[in-house]
Amino acid sequence: MENLKVLHISYSDTVGGATVAMYRIHHALLDIGVSSEVLVFVNDSGRKEVIAFKKGIGKFFHKIFLKFSSILVRLLQKTKFKTTRSLNLFSSGFVNYINKSDANIVHVHWVGANAIGIKELSCLNKSIVWTMHDLWAILGSEHNNVSNDKRYKYGYLKDNRILGYNGLDIERYIWNLKKRFWNNLNLSIVAVSSWQAKVIKESLLFQSQPVTCINNPIDIEQWFPLDKDYCRSQFGFEKDEVILLYGAFNFVFDPIKGYEKLVEALNLISDQGKIVIVYFGSDVEVPFGEFKSINYGKIYEADKLRCLYTASDVFLMPSLQETFGQTALEAICCNLPVVAFSGTGTSDIIIHKKNGYLARENEVSDFANGIQWLLVNKLQGVRQTVEGKFNSNFIGSQYLELYKSIV
Repeated sequence: MENLKVLHISYSDTVGGATVAMYRIHHALLDIGVSSEVLVFVNDSGRKEVIAFKKGIGKFFHKIFLKFSSILVRLLQKTKFKTTRSLNLFSSGFVNYINKSDANIVHVHWVGANAIGIKELSCLNKSIVWTMHDLWAILGSEHNNVSNDKRYKYGYLKDNRILGYNGLDIERYIWNLKKRFWNNLNLSIVAVSSWQAKVIKESLLFQSQPVTCINNPIDIEQWFPLDKDYCRSQFGFEKDEVILLYGAFNFVFDPIKGYEKLVEALNLISDQGKIVIVYFGSDVEVPFGEFKSINYGKIYEADKLRCLYTASDVFLMPSLQETFGQTALEAICCNLPVVAFSGTGTSDIIIHKKNGYLARENEVSDFANGIQWLLVNKLQGVRQTVEGKFNSNFIGSQYLELYKSIV
């Protein structure tokens, strides 16, 4: 459509899986001829294709404000449940900037960290597509439901606060702001997996809203297997070593990534033999029981990550909540089978015993069984199971149909 102009908005152009997904959607649209641009609140990468709202001293003071807000939340609300939180109490001016653009579709991705205030979002005067890469929109201030709190279904009331929270009920206050100001949003919701779509439809805030499920895309021409022996030699792996690969952004500080569950599962493996745990996504060194481990920190180069996937034998994804699972999809595209828990967004990607192993939800013993099953049963044709379903052109076309229905 010649008159269709899409503006993707997000907090950052570098941080987290939502940013990766945003760029993949953006490029998928460009590839099929859709006019698409990216606008971020803060630009840390220096990419020329990105428009930045906060620069220089403005960006500096915003980050100071975020640190102050984080400290204040921890002082006012005591909780044992650790996760990313965004209050988004104040208008940032971002919406005024967006409203002046010539885009007729504003495609929202991750707007925590006070990129857009809760009330401010209701002032967007354009059609909104919101791809929800986590659960912040349906919860209070939390981006993931680490506490398994059911208040998102029934309302955050004074008398239904669960154990594990003390002090000011920030979750209730933020949720009520969303309820107050988001009733009349001109909004089209996109869930990135069927699991997430179900959770959103269960929420009191959005149960009456239509939810479209569109998986995140991947460029299958960028993510493909290389020669395994060559890749193993690049990392110095011995020929008889069994490489179990684990990777998640800042998993040490994010309990939903399942690091502790993974260690429990690894301890149940009877024949540890030549198993080596290779991990990435955290600059912090952590132990994996008695196993030898190698940390590659945060990897930003696709070529290096593709080679690491190819060099490995099984990819480990012990996430307790995962709205999609982009690393799992990358691994499978590189012919690396994945073991994960069922009951999360990865169930859209992993076909049990075809391209990986779906362990029973939160059952550590079955996760260990999955690792051993994949090591014994060398799966063939792993990549072929995802080539069509997650192809960039296919996903881009799904978004185009959604845009057309709105415009």
